[in-house]
Amino acid sequence: MSRRKQREDEGVSLFPFLSILACVIGVLTLLITALALGQMDNPEGHSAERAEKFARLQERIQELEIKIRQLQELAAKAQTVRQAAEELQRLKTEQGELAAIDDQAVALLAELNQLNDTIKRLQSDPDGIKKQLAELRAELKRRKAPPAAPRTVVRPAGSGVDIDPVFVECNATGLVVFEDGKPAHRIRRSDIASDKRFLQLLDQVAQNPKGRVIFLVRPDAVGTYNQARSVALSHFCPNGKLPVLTQGEIDLSQFYGR
Repeated sequence: MSRRKQREDEGVSLFPFLSILACVIGVLTLLITALALGQMDNPEGHSAERAEKFARLQERIQELEIKIRQLQELAAKAQTVRQAAEELQRLKTEQGELAAIDDQAVALLAELNQLNDTIKRLQSDPDGIKKQLAELRAELKRRKAPPAAPRTVVRPAGSGVDIDPVFVECNATGLVVFEDGKPAHRIRRSDIASDKRFLQLLDQVAQNPKGRVIFLVRPDAVGTYNQARSVALSHFCPNGKLPVLTQGEIDLSQFYGR
């Protein structure tokens, strides 16, 4: 019985362990409290940082506004300078125009002086002036007159020497019948097919074995020639043509010995 009691007295006591555990819990509680207090102080730190950043931004904004005002002033000065440059260019242009006008004025003044000298010289010799004026008027009249068209000489050649020709000029307005080498009868183009004298002439030539109508065709009378030739063929009248390259007088003297 005494041994069992002795074993029970020799067991481990738990009192120090619980004390240590309680101390640890207390320390942990203090640490948690400190951390909590630290977290409570942290937002105040962030607010201060944000306030500092806001202040810096306000300063930056003020600096930028100052630069903007400076740039606006520079832009206004640049506009003023540009307007001044344009005004200077305009003045230079006007100065150049005035210089050109001055040159023209000098030239006109010199020409005026020459005219005055000419007037004085002409007034001292009125007879010579009248003579020169008459010559100038004659020259002006000669220049205004249209140039005479070259004369066209029709010469017999080849088989034309063995015929008895009757010459009929074809122009833009109609026909001109020649007799003895001179214009004798004019026929309007619209009357070619109905003109009695022309039709009788065609019949007479058709009855003459050597007779032949020679159409003298002007450059602008191809239509007239075609119409007259058609009428001549309808009357069985032999005919031929000679081109006349100008609008001048037709000379038939080679056929009539003149």
